[in-house]
Amino acid sequence: MEIDRKTKPSIEDVRRIIEKDGAKGWNLAKEALLKQETDNPRLKEALAYLTLIPDYFRPAIVAYCCEAVGGDPEITVPTGASLVLLAKAIGIHDDIIDNVKRRGKHITAYGKFGKEVALILSDILLFKGFTLMKKSLEIGVPPETLGKILETIDQVWFEQSESEILEHQFRRKTDVLPEDCITKLRKRASEMEAITRIGAILGKASEKEIEALAVYGRSIGLA
Repeated sequence: MEIDRKTKPSIEDVRRIIEKDGAKGWNLAKEALLKQETDNPRLKEALAYLTLIPDYFRPAIVAYCCEAVGGDPEITVPTGASLVLLAKAIGIHDDIIDNVKRRGKHITAYGKFGKEVALILSDILLFKGFTLMKKSLEIGVPPETLGKILETIDQVWFEQSESEILEHQFRRKTDVLPEDCITKLRKRASEMEAITRIGAILGKASEKEIEALAVYGRSIGLA
């Protein structure tokens, strides 16, 4: 996480730093998918497809927030990996609901494999995401800390769902109020708040520090 403070880092510098610091979490998430044994070639292909776009961002941010409050960033690796898988599951749900078959140059899992396989993939991601949480216990995260993390994930999952419902309700409407749009955006930003909050929790932060990083995360999510 070293930055030359004499010069302003470029976007590419930041990208490299995040890739380096999020690599362990991403690699653990990737391994959970690629090492899954299956006799079904189609499912094997689909699981591999999910790993084509790496996610270093979530593991890196949770590590930074942990370190910011004096914690050991290494303790965040399993949780960072879990957050990657859970986010990919949410992403598949969104693509199916919004009928998104391509994002930029990349064909979505829904676009490539169809709704049925995509739904199965999202189920796999959910279960593997939560199963990976147990690795946190294996490296010394106290059960009560893991409990707080799961409570945070439960809350963010509900807010993400509320956001999706609002988006569905707003479709083809011309009388949606600006404050309603802001409410939807704030709920969508709950994921980033969860990431920063979880990092602080893993770093054994005070309640004041946890809430400060949570507010920071929500603000980033709105940016």
